[in-house]
Amino acid sequence: MPNPAPNGNSPRMEPLALASFLTALVRGWCPLAGLAAIVTGAVAIRRIIAQPRARTGTGLAAAGIGVATAILVAEAWLLGSLQEEVQESMDNQSVAAVQAALTPFPAEAAEWDPRARVPEDAAQADFARAAAAKLGAVRTVSITNRTASGLTDPVVSVTFNADCERGTAFGHATFATEPGTLPPRMLLRALEIEAAGERLRLPEEENAP
Repeated sequence: MPNPAPNGNSPRMEPLALASFLTALVRGWCPLAGLAAIVTGAVAIRRIIAQPRARTGTGLAAAGIGVATAILVAEAWLLGSLQEEVQESMDNQSVAAVQAALTPFPAEAAEWDPRARVPEDAAQADFARAAAAKLGAVRTVSITNRTASGLTDPVVSVTFNADCERGTAFGHATFATEPGTLPPRMLLRALEIEAAGERLRLPEEENAP
């Protein structure tokens, strides 16, 4: 049992210790609240150590710190896993779209963003045939860089290398993301490659001859 306080009364519970525990238990899922629980618990322990005969609640404060820390660590791990899953999905979708656009008769056509200028089927076929004539069949596509911009209408830009039968094509693709999807559904807006010293673009530039 704790030693009695100097005035003869029993040690009283440190309010910050209780606040730390309750905050961690009830709102620990919120990062700011979790940090507040950790700070509050640490302050409570310092107060108890400074007045060990007048204050109690070290275990409660330590529990608040422990619960809040565990929740924050779990959230960070889950967030990291979700981020990896989203990035992997975006890269896989980008690779599939580029491969489909560079293949004359793809098993599944690339999905284009209906909110932008969608090239006609004939233009898509001409683009794929021109790329195949210069490079041959696509073997693998690897994403070398990915950037995102925009808040209301996010746009993802990727650069890639396409390893083909007769050489390597270097290119750039722009995607829109379909609202309300997670991982985001990637919709192609533009594709450009450098093939055998010639630039091919889809859709074609409006001022092109």
